[in-house]
Amino acid sequence: MSKLLINKDRIKKLINLKTDNWEFSTSTNCYAFALGLDVPYSEISDHAYMVGCFAEDHLKSKDIDVCDLDFEHSFLEDLDFLEISHEEVEPDCIIKDDSLDYNSFLISLFFSHNDFHFLRKNKYDNLWSHKQGYLDLPRNRDSEGMLIRNPKDAFLYDYMYYKTYKLSYKK
Repeated sequence: MSKLLINKDRIKKLINLKTDNWEFSTSTNCYAFALGLDVPYSEISDHAYMVGCFAEDHLKSKDIDVCDLDFEHSFLEDLDFLEISHEEVEPDCIIKDDSLDYNSFLISLFFSHNDFHFLRKNKYDNLWSHKQGYLDLPRNRDSEGMLIRNPKDAFLYDYMYYKTYKLSYKK
């Protein structure tokens, strides 16, 4: 059983949608980046940044089967727990960042046969960025070196585009 080491209000206050100067690159992953949490996983819980880690029903060690729809359900439960509203959208339907308020952002979900990946739309340049695992810094290029302008067109090795969500939060 794992428990949150800080409360959800503190987690929400830590959300920062920066792309540059990502400080904790070796202790955060693509999920942390997508949610704007540049906080070492060890400060949140033993299983932070695994999908389902924030939702109360999932604060325990368990394997997540990305081939199962429970993955998306766990992701949405995390958002509900953190009081981040979510709405499925087409990634190209919101072209300009000024159509998103300050506390809103877009993220896209990707799946491979045994893993998940997230991209987040940058606030400042209309590109999409992601963080590959726990080692790399955030970047706005896909696996072929192309700038990511639309997540549906991004080549990310074995990952396939799944959905895009507009997320909004209140600090």
